[in-house]
Amino acid sequence: MELRKGSDVVAKGFLITSSPTHIAIYDVQMRAARALERGGTELRSEIKPAAPVAAKASAP
Repeated sequence: MELRKGSDVVAKGFLITSSPTHIAIYDVQMRAARALERGGTELRSEIKPAAPVAAKASAP
């Protein structure tokens, strides 16, 4: 997840929990959990396409 404030990335990591006023995130660059105010922030998550499933080989 990316936590953004305007066009700035405030933190990148894993969302721990959130409340109406704060967000807790494990910041992978700082290697620490952080609690930040939600005001003016946006959470973004990149959606990666699923890996293709290999075709099953038929039994002889």
